[in-house]
Amino acid sequence: MGAWGLAPAVRGVVSESHQFDSWWRLFGSSVAGLLVMGLLSLPARVYRDVFLERRYFPHARGGQPWGRRALGAVLVTAAGGGLLLGSIVWLWQRLPDGWWLVAGGLLICLQLAWAVAVPAFVLPRLAAVEPLSSASLTTRLSALVARTGGHAPRILRWTVDGQPGRAQAALAGLGEARCILLSDSLLDAYSEDEVEVVVAHELAHAAHGDVRLTLVLQGVLGLTGLCGIHLGWPLVAPWLGAPSAPSAESLAALVLAGWGWQGVTAPVRHGLTRRQERRADAFALAATGRPEAFLSALRRLKQEHLADDSAPALVYWWTHSHPRIAERVAMAETFTRQSSARATLSSGRM
Repeated sequence: MGAWGLAPAVRGVVSESHQFDSWWRLFGSSVAGLLVMGLLSLPARVYRDVFLERRYFPHARGGQPWGRRALGAVLVTAAGGGLLLGSIVWLWQRLPDGWWLVAGGLLICLQLAWAVAVPAFVLPRLAAVEPLSSASLTTRLSALVARTGGHAPRILRWTVDGQPGRAQAALAGLGEARCILLSDSLLDAYSEDEVEVVVAHELAHAAHGDVRLTLVLQGVLGLTGLCGIHLGWPLVAPWLGAPSAPSAESLAALVLAGWGWQGVTAPVRHGLTRRQERRADAFALAATGRPEAFLSALRRLKQEHLADDSAPALVYWWTHSHPRIAERVAMAETFTRQSSARATLSSGRM
């Protein structure tokens, strides 16, 4: 902003005129800052979503309005983030001692509402979501659900932009809103054995309440981070020349603190998800007894998504939400050997 000569104008807009900033002033300043950051990130997103896609996936969907979607994402993020950030600072100015508890509770409520809203309201507006059309696959998956204890979220076909993309599967939602989403490419290009193993993996997440556990961890980490900012701000404010409660001019420092906390706690969050994925893999192998299908689906997914098993240990520990493919393959191969040994022993007893 300084290089472009915009700093004086922005300073005039957000400068304090009284002890407390109005909510509108905080909201406008937050949106403006997040919007600038989002626009500055667009070149990196072009490199990732356009250049790399065309280089490694030349036959993937093309001609889509990528620029419109990317700009829309920036605008939505700036508006939603600005609303949240401005409201938190507004609370801080008026509840200097307990703002972090109120803000933490607000964040937890928003996370719960989002988890329920995604399958019910968000996904149907972003993609075509419909029941499975294959009668044979539906029968197999119903039998799988019955074998695994009746944890039966809806299983739906998911098509984005009306064109096939890379194979994906996910468990979304809470309670009655839960659903397992299977991408069109997964259903059309993978065998029924492979799809059954993938669905069993997602059923494991439902059976073990992984979505709830993840939300609990996020709530605890968010509340801890807000408490840390509350305790640390009096130490940082004099160095920034900021008031005891942040103003519109101090929003950038709060954004940096939030990003820093996300980075510091990333190993905790990713460690939990890797543990959940290992447990889901073991569940899927035991429920289906199809290690060959598990291995073939895993290798195809690795190739489609360019999974990297060569990342250094620190990078893996800090940034990877899933176990290495080699580790997951080794688990399936061990399951195969153990199953063969059990079959041999049973045959000997006979």
